[in-house]
Amino acid sequence: ERERVFRLSCYLGTDTHVDMVIDASPWGIGGVLMVNGSPSAFFSDTLGKEDSDIFAHGKGEAEGQQVWESLAALVALRVWKSHWQKHRVRQTLRGDNVAMLTLIFNMRPRSRQLQLIVQELAMDLCEFSFVPIVTKHLPGVANKVADELSRRHQPGAVAKHMQFLSQAEEFKVPK
Repeated sequence: ERERVFRLSCYLGTDTHVDMVIDASPWGIGGVLMVNGSPSAFFSDTLGKEDSDIFAHGKGEAEGQQVWESLAALVALRVWKSHWQKHRVRQTLRGDNVAMLTLIFNMRPRSRQLQLIVQELAMDLCEFSFVPIVTKHLPGVANKVADELSRRHQPGAVAKHMQFLSQAEEFKVPK
């Protein structure tokens, strides 16, 4: 039996505000979940051989940047779906890649690789009671935390301790 709950607080603007700030590098993806302005969770994952095989872009190659940014958005929506799957929140997806933000908002892929991501995203969105609506561009200079998380997997990179995330839960991204 399925049940949908529609809360008045969702429509009065007094509900939870969820921000996902994401970024990708040619070596990895990263994201931060902000709930009501405070960091709640984060992830950092390397791009693997499976990713290279599926999306036809090699790890470390900049040509796949749009695909990796879009993959980071899909991963963030999946990893943190418990925050909005069953109830409405004021949700914002923030990133520094305009092409990815446009893709997520319009769901119109321009390549086979992006089509795979959009298809997966569409299947996920079918499970939500409410569809996330807002995408916002975040200038690259202002996207420091997610950028650092995505670059942890760069050859020779030294993982930095980020005080900003000290109270946030680290999510491990499943294969």
